[in-house]
Amino acid sequence: MKTRFFLIASFLIALSACSDGKGVLDTTPIPIPTPSPEPGGDDDGKTDGIYDPTKVTTERVTVFNSGNSPDIANAYRIPSLVTAPDGQLLAFGEARWDGWADKSRTDVVMKVGSADGKVWSEAEVLTPGGATNAYMDPCAVADATANKVFLFAVQWPDKTGANNKAYCVTIEKVGQTWKKTEIKDVSDLFNTADKSRLIGGFGPGSGLQMNGDKYAGRLIVPVRLSKWDAANAKCVSAGSTALYSTDHGATWKLGDPTNITGEFQIAESPKDNLIYNMRNSTQRLYGSSSNGGQTWSNYMRYQASDLPVPDRGCQGSVLGKGDILYYTGPEGITAENNHDSRGRLVLCQSKNGGVSWDNASRVLLYEKAAGYSCMTFTKDGRLAVLAEVGDEPGFINTAGDQGKRPAGWMRLDIILLNQN
Repeated sequence: MKTRFFLIASFLIALSACSDGKGVLDTTPIPIPTPSPEPGGDDDGKTDGIYDPTKVTTERVTVFNSGNSPDIANAYRIPSLVTAPDGQLLAFGEARWDGWADKSRTDVVMKVGSADGKVWSEAEVLTPGGATNAYMDPCAVADATANKVFLFAVQWPDKTGANNKAYCVTIEKVGQTWKKTEIKDVSDLFNTADKSRLIGGFGPGSGLQMNGDKYAGRLIVPVRLSKWDAANAKCVSAGSTALYSTDHGATWKLGDPTNITGEFQIAESPKDNLIYNMRNSTQRLYGSSSNGGQTWSNYMRYQASDLPVPDRGCQGSVLGKGDILYYTGPEGITAENNHDSRGRLVLCQSKNGGVSWDNASRVLLYEKAAGYSCMTFTKDGRLAVLAEVGDEPGFINTAGDQGKRPAGWMRLDIILLNQN
């Protein structure tokens, strides 16, 4: 039985917020406690889940493709992917109807896919829309016991963030497919009357259902918090944490916030240990929870040689399987006049729950434009990745009439891994 150790941080450099509001909050760090020994068991300590880059093949299927017609969004972004309890795949994304920009008129949409990810339904709009509303940051979690999927999203009625609301969409199997059965305003879980705490966003990506011994069945959803700064008339970061449920989504509780805020996902690796992986402009950040998301250690930094970071950073996805932790994100390329630096989607793999990363096992999943991603395991155990991709080296950064980019400039493709 191995024991995992995290390095104790003697000091950390203050972090400045990114211009898009998705940076980190600068606070005084505290040391990371040493996690408890890794549990044993059939899945713990196994490394046979590591993909060999010399033997991996991939299949790629387009799930959402951008367009310029009234019923097709000009941009489908921010993927969320889960495996439903019956094995079907559920793919979610932001449908940015009028253009590519953040906080433009946006709904969250869903498609239902076959268990092998090759056949997909028509899109279902999950959020109520509106002329100015932006429903953003989809983050889904599946409950295998309750046979339900919960999709969380944040509503931006304006661009200040001061009036944000949080919604939870319940999705259940109806006949042979999965449909929205309820949408509920859950803002009271996050927002206080004095605006000292507000919902800033979820993930984005996906949550998880824990499968260890101590916290088996617990639902975990990554949450970003903000607060209203009256002196400067703007919202500022207020930490990140987990929203968790111990009764299959009947009720939810909010964990204590960390001292940072940024786009992040949470994985379980090893069992009963949660690890978050967070966006930053130069190095990815991580920390852990040994009590099911109630409290979190202080953050640490990965080196750029461990996990790649494109210019200004990008969202990434993490998924655990025993001691093995998977990460997907863009490796990054040199930006040019006509495209950005987000390109070359890679899979990084850790054999020790994210303590270190095996660079020799890094797998190139897509060689052209690539951005946000979300992972799940298919019913037959394969790794599936829903990712923003395009046909240029990086995403085109010029817009035509009315701020729209050309049809097909970005897609949400599912990439399925096979190991020969």
